[in-house]
Amino acid sequence: MMDIYQPTGDLETNRPLIIWAHGGSFISGSSTNGDVVALSQAFAKKGYVCVSINYRLGLTPFDSIGSVRAVLRAVQDMKASVRYFYKDKLTTNTYKVDTNNIFIGGSSAGAITALHLAYLDKTCEINYYITPSSLVTLGGMEGYSGNQCYSSKVKGVINLCGALGRYGWIEPNDVPFCSMHGTIDGTVKYNRGQVNPGIPLLLLDGSRMLNAQANAIGINNPFYTWYGKDHVPYASSALYMDSTIKFVRDFLVSRLGCTDSPILPPNATAQAANLYAYTTCTANVLMTCGSPGVVSINELSNNSIISSVYPNPSDNEMMIELFLKNSFKFIFITKNFRCLRR
Repeated sequence: MMDIYQPTGDLETNRPLIIWAHGGSFISGSSTNGDVVALSQAFAKKGYVCVSINYRLGLTPFDSIGSVRAVLRAVQDMKASVRYFYKDKLTTNTYKVDTNNIFIGGSSAGAITALHLAYLDKTCEINYYITPSSLVTLGGMEGYSGNQCYSSKVKGVINLCGALGRYGWIEPNDVPFCSMHGTIDGTVKYNRGQVNPGIPLLLLDGSRMLNAQANAIGINNPFYTWYGKDHVPYASSALYMDSTIKFVRDFLVSRLGCTDSPILPPNATAQAANLYAYTTCTANVLMTCGSPGVVSINELSNNSIISSVYPNPSDNEMMIELFLKNSFKFIFITKNFRCLRR
């Protein structure tokens, strides 16, 4: 089942579509969760058809194997919802959806679902977790949730506090994605870690890992970091929900080929809302170190609190994340880097 939101009074006959999936650790939640309802309403007002889906819940057994099965079932159900709109387009065309512009996304477990739909696309990848015979029993990669024989292809992914089984599943020529994540997320880790809704369940690669992989292989992936924030901060804050809507809007505008300039410049947001976002930095080579072509961070001043440096050492691009009390200086050699600046 799914709830469908449409723009009132809109005469457009070729609308982009966003399919949202709710959070709840694959054991709770529904299409009426407040955050996915707010996102659906906001983007319907912008001219999108929005869908908030339900998917099968439950972990049996309540461990990593049960978690893999739960993710697969949710992916199968989301694929069925994608196929529904391909079928609608080719039959009654009730919802006037442009099937060239179907996006999927979600919050927490919903984001995990969307990421796995897009990037878990080979049976050998999931066979690392479950046997081929178990995969067949569960319905394979596509599943039998409905609308068989139609496409489940999407144009992009909206990852809100989600994660992926392995960052290496993102490969060249895969669809772009955008991500938003808090650095101290204790449920779905910002880096790599156990998904922990109270009990550690499954080791996944968080948004920072996915960003690094996508950057390395040239996949467009705007990334917004909530520094010092925990899980899904937008669910309980109108300020963070507003930032989320604007950031996702900018990603979608770029994917739709529109020429609108972004309405959420990352630095302006950081200044206005005391949030954190990426800004591009450049610098000169100060010293050489390590083996030829390999460099590393050697020194940071006492005025800074470093969060992460990766990869370190590096022979190309280095990402530096840090708090700044007053000013900072460091000795490094790198071609270019990005940092978190307050």
